[in-house]
Amino acid sequence: MGESVKDRRVGMILELVILAATVFPTPICTVDEKGNVSSNLSPFISTDPKSLDFLKLRPNSCAVDAGATIPGITKDFAGVDRPQGRAYDIGAFELIQSGLSAPKGLRVK
Repeated sequence: MGESVKDRRVGMILELVILAATVFPTPICTVDEKGNVSSNLSPFISTDPKSLDFLKLRPNSCAVDAGATIPGITKDFAGVDRPQGRAYDIGAFELIQSGLSAPKGLRVK
């Protein structure tokens, strides 16, 4: 018997989750007594000034939602509204968070 469409969709979703974990591994974040955040991974997509992604945050960066609210600063360097998530992001650019979420009621048999 062949695979059902539902089984193939579940398989594809699991492959995407595994791919996301590979592309965006979980960072180890630490905060010192002064509130400085550090990580075992770079928080940036690129540190090359020639890149369009220069100093833009990775989706799994420790700097996402870890910044302080500064009254009167409502936009990032690119003009994106702050905050996009629960709190301001650390750095010049706010990570643009989409409204996408994981599928509900997904079960693996």
